[in-house]
Amino acid sequence: GYGECIPLRDRIVNSIYVFTTWNNIDDKQALIEEIKRLLAPGGYAIVSTIAKAVDIEPNIIEPRFKYIGVFIDRFYILKN
Repeated sequence: GYGECIPLRDRIVNSIYVFTTWNNIDDKQALIEEIKRLLAPGGYAIVSTIAKAVDIEPNIIEPRFKYIGVFIDRFYILKN
């Protein structure tokens, strides 16, 4: 399926992981909105981006995403 439209109820997911797929998402804004819709209170999302790729980062779309480090990928976390 697609991350921009996940058939689950609102605020039901405790954790969401998006690893090395961010740079392949066409509608990043829609994915961020879907992550925020699905996260339960106290839930969190971790997104990794390919460090060598030039792309918009999650914290540009949603400032609550915090950059937490880089090794091969860049990592961002959102706590609901």
